[in-house]
Amino acid sequence: LDEFEYHNDFGYVNIVGMFCQESDLIGGDSYILQCNDVLKELSEEEISLLNQIQVRVPPIDQESTVTTKPLLDIKNGKAEFYYTNWFVERPSDPVLINALSNFESCLSFDNPNTIKFKLEKNMFIIFNNKDIWHGRSSLQPNSKRLLKRIWI
Repeated sequence: LDEFEYHNDFGYVNIVGMFCQESDLIGGDSYILQCNDVLKELSEEEISLLNQIQVRVPPIDQESTVTTKPLLDIKNGKAEFYYTNWFVERPSDPVLINALSNFESCLSFDNPNTIKFKLEKNMFIIFNNKDIWHGRSSLQPNSKRLLKRIWI
């Protein structure tokens, strides 16, 4: 299974907890990156432009509809990111495309601020979904890795 690049869980989720019920010996390493570390790598103009890029928020239940949120929203002086690559509404404006590309280039597992670790069986991690991006390395085709999530 392919790697799962950096992302936030759904836009309405504040806290993510992941419990490792089963781990693998090879692959499936976890990666986390603090959003503020990436914010420091962006120009003031890019920060302003990222507010114009919308990211789809899937419905929470069958009665809800798809909504959108800005990729970056500054509230009371605090940056709040919501980024999941496959939900980004790709802009057509070349200036926005460039800002998004520069932003996405910061979201590499090779980023020097990345924290890499292996969730072992019976380990639990909890983090603020609006402050941390998370991802994982690829899994072997016969992977037994099983994570249980909780969203608050």
